[in-house]
Amino acid sequence: MRKAATQNDAEVSIEELIKARGIAATIVKNYGPDYLPVFNRVHELIEEREKQQKEMDLALRYALPST
Repeated sequence: MRKAATQNDAEVSIEELIKARGIAATIVKNYGPDYLPVFNRVHELIEEREKQQKEMDLALRYALPST
């Protein structure tokens, strides 16, 4: 079971996630693979956000004009 974060994932901006991924990658580089789960989770969050944005963009492209 994943421990609840103090801040909702949706409240974290994509820019903050990208910065966090870079920090996590640096920690893995400096301290080893024990920290890979943190890097992997942040990377997954970024991929999820990007997928959601692509899906939203696609839906909006096909949406009927407002009346």
